[in-house]
Amino acid sequence: MRTKLIIALLIVLPAATGNLQRPPQTEQIKLFILHDVKQRQWCIYAIESQWKSDVNSSGAPTVASLEFQAGHLNAVDLTHQDEAGDWIVYDQYELGRTGELQQDQREIRILPSDRLVKEVYLIRDGIAHKQNSNTKSLSTGQKLTNVEDWLPDVPVISRLRDFPFAPLIRVDRSRILAKGKICAASKEP
Repeated sequence: MRTKLIIALLIVLPAATGNLQRPPQTEQIKLFILHDVKQRQWCIYAIESQWKSDVNSSGAPTVASLEFQAGHLNAVDLTHQDEAGDWIVYDQYELGRTGELQQDQREIRILPSDRLVKEVYLIRDGIAHKQNSNTKSLSTGQKLTNVEDWLPDVPVISRLRDFPFAPLIRVDRSRILAKGKICAASKEP
């Protein structure tokens, strides 16, 4: 509710005062991203409900969210899902104070083989280093000893500029908040 109030104020205040107001630097702001495959574009949203509606209508296989604290990007959550819904990969990237990726906590759910794989990567100097991995049954939660080695081919991103939606990360947040949605062409098919 508080986020909607802030967004509403950010939209109303520029018109009332004649200039663009920036959100307070101590506030946490979350923006939402989807890959619209049909339109061949990435879109970033200020309002979660609009984003969810467009995710449902477009069937976006890849979505993300950006979390800003005190004006700085501090987390990127990225989700990939295959068309059939057989697997899904959740990545939770954490950024350091300098804006560099520091860690990825990954969760891979593979429905046909009833597997849940959790991995942690430390990211240093643009290189991801796997720290640990464990595999459990999705249905029972029991640790699996006969682990298959097939995993979806989803790379761990090790530099902010390597996200496929990187140009949208650099868009001025106040512009996104004012417009509600901004899109950029996708390089992927």
